[in-house]
Amino acid sequence: MNADRQTDLGEAIVRRVLIEASLREQRREENQDRRDVIEALQELTGLTRTELEEIIMNVRGSCCDRDRDTFFSVKHQAILVSAMLAFLISLPTLFIWMF
Repeated sequence: MNADRQTDLGEAIVRRVLIEASLREQRREENQDRRDVIEALQELTGLTRTELEEIIMNVRGSCCDRDRDTFFSVKHQAILVSAMLAFLISLPTLFIWMF
């Protein structure tokens, strides 16, 4: 029983280490790709690295603002439907109360 537990623990550790190594490798590749793009943009435009990174941050910020549009969010839809149902239920109640 104890040997099975140690084997399971060892497998879990190996699995976790492999996943972590894979994630770190992906991050390294993404960072390298980003550096390559920035270097290519530097050569193409003549802008400094800090200027390019500032532009990148501005673009990311503007994209995030657009994603925050909550017109069709589930929360707002639930509130709207609840308000409509409350109105429809309260309308007959109001008529009964008045007469």
